[in-house]
Amino acid sequence: LSMGSALFGEAGLALMAIAVAVLTSTANVMSVLALTHFAEASEKKKPHILMDMIRNPLIVSCVVGIVLNLMGIAPSGIAEETLDILGQATLALGLLVVGAAVDLEAFKRAGRTTLTWSMVRLLVFPIVALAAGLLINLPSNSLAIVAIAAATPTASSGYILARQLGGDATLSANLIAVQTVFSVLTMPAFYALFLLTQA
Repeated sequence: LSMGSALFGEAGLALMAIAVAVLTSTANVMSVLALTHFAEASEKKKPHILMDMIRNPLIVSCVVGIVLNLMGIAPSGIAEETLDILGQATLALGLLVVGAAVDLEAFKRAGRTTLTWSMVRLLVFPIVALAAGLLINLPSNSLAIVAIAAATPTASSGYILARQLGGDATLSANLIAVQTVFSVLTMPAFYALFLLTQA
């Protein structure tokens, strides 16, 4: 969101908000379905897919945001300032939680898996997204937003979902940590690739 706003102003922020709403909802629905289906056996009752969807805070927040937007309702004054402060803190807090969960021993055992899927997320997915955008002749600003949104690392909320739904939370934490570090290189690279396509 901050990159979209910094590069293209209000129009970029609006486009990125749409991308975030679509990607967040899609990724969380797919994650809940996968984690619920492949949840590790335990003494607890197997998770219920529909209830996990309904309780997922990211899915709920996207739906609420879309409804409020369609109704023309927007926070203002102290409510807007409070939400803005909380929003700015979420990324740092999420990464602190993930950082605390990183397991170097687990990384040694599953290093190849971690690096392979990190490459898929940071290299293959953005290339496919950028190619698709070029194929359907997206406008320049929209194509840039696609390149930026696709090049972002896996969200720290993935770790929380994995823990809640019986997934491999340690692997999730390692994936997020590795992708966050490497995205410092890959995100500028894909934005530069976008600029080359516009030259």
